Amino acid sequence: MTKQKTQTWNEYFTDEHYRHLRGATILHYVPLLEDGEEWPQFLLRLESGEEVWLTLSCDPEGNAPGFAFIEPKDRGATSNG
Repeated sequence: MTKQKTQTWNEYFTDEHYRHLRGATILHYVPLLEDGEEWPQFLLRLESGEEVWLTLSCDPEGNAPGFAFIEPKDRGATSNG
């Protein structure tokens, strides 16, 4: 009998949030300047053909490690490059 691992909420959220990035192509890097801070920002093309901005942050609130904002290209982050 094999024991199936129960997925934690954090593992579930992470998989659901990031899974569609698999196979994406980085098209462009543009630093996002906001309040004197530089945020790493990438334009990606997903396997579906949709283009999205991927902006790296600490977390959704910006104060802890490990979160990526993913927004459609047409309403994504503004760039300074």
